[in-house]
Amino acid sequence: MQIAIADKFHIPAIDDTVCIREEQADAKCQWVKIKLKNSIDSFCFSFDHLRKKSELDPALPFLNPEIGGLCTQNDAILVCQKQTDIYVLLIELKSEDKGKYLQQLKSAEIMIGFVVDRLNASKNPEFSINKDKLQFRGLLFRCRRTSSEGTTGKKLKLSYQNREGLLVTENACHQTYHVNQFLP
Repeated sequence: MQIAIADKFHIPAIDDTVCIREEQADAKCQWVKIKLKNSIDSFCFSFDHLRKKSELDPALPFLNPEIGGLCTQNDAILVCQKQTDIYVLLIELKSEDKGKYLQQLKSAEIMIGFVVDRLNASKNPEFSINKDKLQFRGLLFRCRRTSSEGTTGKKLKLSYQNREGLLVTENACHQTYHVNQFLP
C-alpha cells in the first residue's frame, strides 16, 4: 500500500520512531511517538495538512470543501503488516474535548478502503491487497490532567472498545508508545 501513497504525505521514521504532530498552533495535545519494530513492516502517512476552509483538500482536491465534514481528515495513519494481516492504525490527537474524532477515524477507514479498491482495480498482482486481511484500529490520544511525558512499557497492552464498528483505544498524548502495544 505504501507505493500508492505519494511521498509528500509520508511521515518518516527517525531512529525507528514516528512522531505524529498536531499542526494547529493552539493544540494542547501536540505530539505522540510510536517506536516501530524491525520485524513488522510499517509506514506512516498523513493527509491532514493545514489549509484555509475554502482551500481544496490536497488529498481530495475533487471534493467541495464548503460542504461541512466532507473533507474531514484524521492526524495520521500507521500501516503495519504482521504475518499476513495488515493493521491500519487510524490516529487522532485531541485536547480535552474529543470533538468529532470518531467521524475523523471513520473517514480515514473509508479513505483506506478507497485506496485498496483502486490498487485492486489496477489488476496488478504486485499491488493487490486482500481486504479481508485489513484490520482497522482507532488510536485516540488526548491530554489528561495526570499525564506526564515519558515512554510506556513495551508489555503494556492497550484495551479497545467497539465504537460504531471500529475498535478504539484512548491514551495520553506526549508519550512514546511501542507499536506492539497496539497490535494483537
